[in-house]
Amino acid sequence: MTRSRAYRALLLFWTALWLGSFLWPALLAPAGDGFLRGMNRLGTFLILQIAAGCLAPVLLLLRPPGAPRWIAILPVALALLMALAILTLIVWPRGG
Repeated sequence: MTRSRAYRALLLFWTALWLGSFLWPALLAPAGDGFLRGMNRLGTFLILQIAAGCLAPVLLLLRPPGAPRWIAILPVALALLMALAILTLIVWPRGG
């Protein structure tokens, strides 16, 4: 498999993981009782986002010479934005 094909396959896999992290948890039935009902959805979302985030730097390293740079930077940027958003949700309620 050439570098270009490997890059395209991994980019397609990353796209499926990233979009699937928003679509799949919405289709899951909530599990659990009481306060923790539906936490399986959050866990699924986070696992898929972490998997997509781990694949993002690999895509940046595998970028073929002819590919546009922004396509390789987009997965890393979205992973960093998601990490920043989660960190903000953790720190903001604590008062800074």
